[in-house]
Amino acid sequence: MQRQRVALEDAILDVLSGEERGALAALRALVKEQPGLTMAWATLVVLGLSQQDEALVDEALAALGEVGRMDVRSLMIVATAQLSRNQLEEARVTLARVIRLRPTYLPAYEQLLRLDVAQADKEAARRRVETILSIDARNALGYML
Repeated sequence: MQRQRVALEDAILDVLSGEERGALAALRALVKEQPGLTMAWATLVVLGLSQQDEALVDEALAALGEVGRMDVRSLMIVATAQLSRNQLEEARVTLARVIRLRPTYLPAYEQLLRLDVAQADKEAARRRVETILSIDARNALGYML
């Protein structure tokens, strides 16, 4: 298990440093060896988005859906993919899952606030700002909106 964690961290570093080909091979090997490794699948989503590889994004999202149990980081990556595909209601559902797991996780609320604003839902945006500021009274995004 330790070896897999190190391999996953190496692959994530490769993605972040632009070594995407090596990351893709390493991630594919990891998920073949351990199909339930959610962060590897989530990183494949990120890689697919950056390469505009819809088939890879579809494959990784489907695998994450089969795994079922995702941590907050993986769920946020799924929400990002949904937003990039204009799947706004699906993204809202995913972000709500994040909030159920971590009720004070500001990035999920901030993403929902951006959705509220983009969809011109002023009342929902106002309530969301209140929630954000109740969690973090110094939140810049809450004050900007």
